[in-house]
Amino acid sequence: MKLPVDLMIWSVGIVIGLPILLVILTEIVAKLRRASNPLFGALRLLQTLVIPAIAVYFFLRKVVQLPADHTAVLVTETMAWVLGLFAALNVVNDVVFGAAKPESWRARVPLLFRDLTRLILVVIGAAIVYSEVWGKSLEGAVTALGVTSIVLGLALQEPLGNIVSGLMLLFERPINLGDWVTVDSTTGKVVEINWRSVHIQTGTDGIRVVPNSELYKKSFNNLSRPTHVRTEVIEIGFSYDAPPNTVKSVMLNLLREVPGVLADPPPVVRTQNYADCSITYRLTFSVHHTAELSITRDEIMTRLWYVARRNNLEIPFPISSQVVIDKRDQDAATAIRPVELLASLVTFKHMVEPPIDEQLEAGLRYCSYSARETVVREAGRIEGLHVIVRGSAILTILASDGSSREVARIARGEFFGEGSVLSGQPSEVTVIAESDLELVVINPDAMFRLLGKRPTLSRELGDLMDGRKRAAQAARRLQQSEKSSHQ
Repeated sequence: MKLPVDLMIWSVGIVIGLPILLVILTEIVAKLRRASNPLFGALRLLQTLVIPAIAVYFFLRKVVQLPADHTAVLVTETMAWVLGLFAALNVVNDVVFGAAKPESWRARVPLLFRDLTRLILVVIGAAIVYSEVWGKSLEGAVTALGVTSIVLGLALQEPLGNIVSGLMLLFERPINLGDWVTVDSTTGKVVEINWRSVHIQTGTDGIRVVPNSELYKKSFNNLSRPTHVRTEVIEIGFSYDAPPNTVKSVMLNLLREVPGVLADPPPVVRTQNYADCSITYRLTFSVHHTAELSITRDEIMTRLWYVARRNNLEIPFPISSQVVIDKRDQDAATAIRPVELLASLVTFKHMVEPPIDEQLEAGLRYCSYSARETVVREAGRIEGLHVIVRGSAILTILASDGSSREVARIARGEFFGEGSVLSGQPSEVTVIAESDLELVVINPDAMFRLLGKRPTLSRELGDLMDGRKRAAQAARRLQQSEKSSHQ
């Protein structure tokens, strides 16, 4: 039996044309995905749902030749219209909001609001489609929708509560994507706000999911409001033997030297309390962003030990029972003798051999610095020759553009500060500890006593000073030539 021409055309079109169309759309979707085009999602929906639904409708009507009022045809037609409406709204959303610049008003429209608007439009469109396709009145559709809403509302009371809470948060806007918040002792960055919950990325790279209803009912701290600047407080206790003004000056210099601590608002150190075994001081500082806080705090706490030790500031242990200790015996047992450290270096070994010169030993001082800590700044005064007995340091100069340029690196047995000893000149370079650094500082009087034991050391120091000055000058000339070549 010969098939009708219309039936053959529709059969061939669906069997052959549909796969070809889907293959073409697959290639287009793949290219859009590789290009991160915002239309990728809408075309993928068109490929996977809308076109197959339309194909099924025409298959039932033109190939199977079911009547227009058949239930299968009506259901398929309804699905095709609703899915088409949903895809069209997705296209509008992707075009208007997908490629929005971060500072534009489109980027500031919350995702939850866009999803809710899209859902309302789809529901309205579905009601119109139901009325037109099924030939029913809108009143009946609204009634059915109302009854269904009551049933769903009772069954989904908690999820709907989260949605309503999400809407309230949306209108109030106490948080935005990218804000840092603290919720129930958990601090993290808001990475997603959706219908049900807020996702917070914690410091351990985990995600804490907080339901909208819980966030709406409870209090929380937004660390990004009114600005991203975060102020932190550290409390530390020092011995009663240390004068408070001395401690405050040393701690304030520490805060000013740590990278990341803002100069405005300036750091502050205050005497907080007279405790049982120590005087408590309150160190207040600010960082530009909460994300920088943990790194900056770690740097402060690390350097604090070295700074306290260099300045003879004791951090006492809490005392729960009274124990009588002779502090002089304790200091003698734990003291580091700088003269012994010098004797371990080949350059100074023969100059500090026994019997040890008491005046020479009195002019030696041991000190230590944390990695990345600045020992002396360029053009700053430096008292005495600094000899490295452990660790290494980087010598830099300040370029005209404000950047630092490395001149040299020095390690165990090498020294700096020779200019202050020989001619009283300020430092030609900035010295930064590359690793934990231990030094023996030889004051000018002790240095002249050493020079008396080894006259050639004076010439070696002079040659070293001239060499470093030439290196600094060469680095500055190189920087100037690089700057001229870029102009």
